[in-house]
Amino acid sequence: MGLISREDISRVEPEPEELVAESGSGMGTVAAVGLGIAVIAGGAVLLASSSGSDDKDDSVIPPDDIVTDTPDPVQTTPTASVDKDSVTCVSDEVIFSFSEPMNMESGDVAASPSTVNIDRQGWIDSQRYGVTIENGSADCTNIVPNTKALVMTLRGFVSSSNVDLAGNSNFAFSIN
Repeated sequence: MGLISREDISRVEPEPEELVAESGSGMGTVAAVGLGIAVIAGGAVLLASSSGSDDKDDSVIPPDDIVTDTPDPVQTTPTASVDKDSVTCVSDEVIFSFSEPMNMESGDVAASPSTVNIDRQGWIDSQRYGVTIENGSADCTNIVPNTKALVMTLRGFVSSSNVDLAGNSNFAFSIN
């Protein structure tokens, strides 16, 4: 391999007519070159977008995927109430209302004095518990004069979210 000197390179200048024939129509050439560049650029974009294992951009977190620390819902403490303050000794019904849905497999009611007979008790729905008093009239002649109040005590009641009953669980009734 030898070096080529500057004198060995001959330069051939094209004639003006050859330039016109080689260039074709100026507009067609520009369009073809532009189309070629667009195809190459499109191919480069396609290659760049499919270069990863998935199409997901891990650097941007969409709003639906943002995890926020939400506080646990506040558990309210259930309470009970009644809408009467007296009962009839022979036969009466007392309905306890709860501020929250309750676990319907929990709770019962005890009466004091124990000489007052609770005939039936049970859930009406998840927020109401009924107690029925049934006593013979002969029993009531002894109960009423000797009893200042009938006290019903709610025992073991728990809400459906497993929170114990709070507040008053002893309810006093005058007895007639």
